[in-house]
Amino acid sequence: EPQTVLIVDDEEMMRQYLYDVLSRHGYDCKCFEGSLAALSYMAAANDSPQLLLTDISMPGMSMRLISLVPSKIRFTRASR
Repeated sequence: EPQTVLIVDDEEMMRQYLYDVLSRHGYDCKCFEGSLAALSYMAAANDSPQLLLTDISMPGMSMRLISLVPSKIRFTRASR
């Protein structure tokens, strides 16, 4: 069963790039333009994603999203 990756970024090109790269390697990618949509997905989903990739400087509540994700999700900060 493929691992689920949440991609949360307000830039469509970045979401699409990450989706293309990760899905080619067998990951089940879910893309969201903002934190609220990602939080809604996580609240409704049966499983927690294994990885969250998010732009921490996007408008809205991106840092709040990180604080609300389940602790079993791996978190790594990457810079551009």
